[in-house]
Formats: sequence, C-alpha cells, structure tokens
Amino acid sequence: MPKRALSSTVASGTKRKHVTLSIKDKVDLIKKLESGTAVAKLCEEYGLGKSTIYDIKKQKKKSFLSFLPTRIHQWRWVKERSFAMQKTMIMIEWVRQRRSEGVPLSGPLLMEQAKIFHRSMNLTTDYSYTTGWLTKFKKRHGIRQLKICGDKASADAEAAEDFVNEFVSLVETEKLSPEQIYNADETGLFWRYVPRSTLATADEKDATGVKDSKERITILGCGNAAGSHKTKLFVIGKSAKPRAFKNVKVFPVIYRSNKRAWMTQHLMNEWFENHFVPEPLRHLSGNGFPADAKILLILDNCTAHLSPDILVKDNVSVLFFPPNCTSLIQPMDMGIKVPVQIGFPERNTQLSKRRGNTSKLFEILQFENGSVECS
Repeated sequence: MPKRALSSTVASGTKRKHVTLSIKDKVDLIKKLESGTAVAKLCEEYGLGKSTIYDIKKQKKKSFLSFLPTRIHQWRWVKERSFAMQKTMIMIEWVRQRRSEGVPLSGPLLMEQAKIFHRSMNLTTDYSYTTGWLTKFKKRHGIRQLKICGDKASADAEAAEDFVNEFVSLVETEKLSPEQIYNADETGLFWRYVPRSTLATADEKDATGVKDSKERITILGCGNAAGSHKTKLFVIGKSAKPRAFKNVKVFPVIYRSNKRAWMTQHLMNEWFENHFVPEPLRHLSGNGFPADAKILLILDNCTAHLSPDILVKDNVSVLFFPPNCTSLIQPMDMGIKVPVQIGFPERNTQLSKRRGNTSKLFEILQFENGSVECS
C-alpha cells in the first residue's frame, strides 16, 4: 500500500504558524470552496490545515451574517431589541391586567404566556423561557410572590372609605387619643398543627410525618391604637376541664369552652363586661387619664357580637365596621395577629421535641405573661 504524501510543513518538521483570518477572509475562503477550489490549494493559500478549513465551512451562516453591511446589521439588531422591549412591556401590562381581575398567576403561566407573545410577534431570535428567565424577569420588574387573601377581592372599598371619614370625624369630635381606641377580633388556631416540611438526610427517600390534627381553639385578641396596651387573650376551647389543666390554678389567658370552640353572644357579653371594660380603665388611670375618660371599642359585624346598644357600660362604647370592610381597614387584620398564628407551630414543635409527644394545651397557652382565674 503506497504511503500518503506528507505536506511540506509536516515533512520539514516545522510547526505551522498560527493564522488569524478576518471575517472578510473567511467569507472569501467559503466562496472559493463552494466554487470548486481544492481544499489543498486553499490550505497553502491561507496557511491553514484541512480541519480548520472544514470548521470555517461549518460556521458559514455565522460568518455571512457578521459580514452584512454595518447599517443593515445594526438595523436588524435594533429591530430585534425593539421587539424584545415591546414584548417585555406587553408582559408587564398583561400581568397588571390579570391581577386587577383577581386572576392568580404562577411562574409556569408567565413562561407560557411569554412564549405565546414571542410567537405572535414573529420574533426570529431563539429564546428559551426557562426558570432562569423567569427569575431575572421577576427581579428586574419587581414581581413577587404574595399569599392570596380571599376577603379583599370582595371587599367594599367605597364603604370602607366612608367609614374612615366618619371615624376621623368622631375621633375629632370626642377628642379621643390613640390610648382610648381599641380593636378586637377573633382568629382560629389549630394548636396541634406541625410544619408540613422538614430537613432530612440523604438516605431518607420519603419524608414521613403525622396526620394533621383538627383540634382547634378560638382566640380573641384586643389592643389599643397606641400599641401601649393589649388585653388578656380570651381563649375558647371545646373541653370545659382539659386534663392538661389539672391542678393548675393560674393561667396566662382567659379560658372558656363550648362544644364548637366558637365565640357566642353569651361569651362576648361576658368578655366585654367582666374583662374588657376593667382593663382599659385601669390602663388609662395608670397613665394619667381622668376617671371619666371615654373608651371606644371597634368590632366587626360578626353575628356573635352583640349590638352597640347592648355593649355599653360606664364610659365604654362600641363601634361596628361596615360589612365586607374588615379586610381593608381592621387593624387586627393588618398583621397584628400574625405573630400569634405563625409562632405557635414553632412553639409546638419545640415542646413536642422536649416532651417526646404533642405538647399540652396549657403549655401552648403559656406564651404571654399574666394570670387569670379559669372557670
């Protein structure tokens, strides 16, 4: 078998000098190659190896695109960039419109909608709308994840604004200070609830846990507008005498019970007359207010709340929020109850770890200093 002839460079044992071609030279080389010029001749003409010639041929599209006249190339770049900016503006406006309609939006939905706009605008650039694009898009335009509040979508904003104006007029007329204005509201608490996510080692394939407990209590919280006084929490459970309360004489909260652990008109009246009225009076007296200082308690229109004509005692009066307005203007719904709600799962987990089982109700209630008799 005859031996293959070696190039002059290889035969002489010298190393080929590195050659860098301009875009114009690459375009000329590709044209000569397509016109039938031998590869060997091109190698000698340009001082390149065969593999380099074939690599340049593979990059034909890129080379010709880069060699377009400057103005045409710039026009294409500006045109594509202009379309991309238009698409971004359309995406932002689409997000605003959907949210104004109350439509919940997710990351995958945004990525799919971006693809739809990309196709409808006939954009020629290849773009993959991945989670990386989504992260940059949200960061660039200040889009964040929010928890949906179902009450606000049906809230009466006009009635809320009217109430605020009337309330401001009442405060000015009665010359009430923030120390004299209170708000109270109930919230449910699943006191045996534990977190639904956990850290685990690499050898644990499935995270096992326990079934969610439905044991629930109702908590009534109350505080003044100045933030200087909060009343004892009024807690309603199902059991009149829980075993966890055995031999316990002093409690950090006021505890009452009924079959459903709900607030009732009877319990509301008891809380108002026996617990709410005395506490603000003592607080105002200790802060230099006169004995006849007025106190205003604002409540929502829950059926368990008695009418303002009944909830009146001494200098204490009650004002009700209009229907469907509490999610907009009630102070207790503006984050005041959140520390109580989110703090209990962590507290319950710590107690469970220490005790080896689910913590007792009495231990759960020991999150605030103070004491009161339990009947």
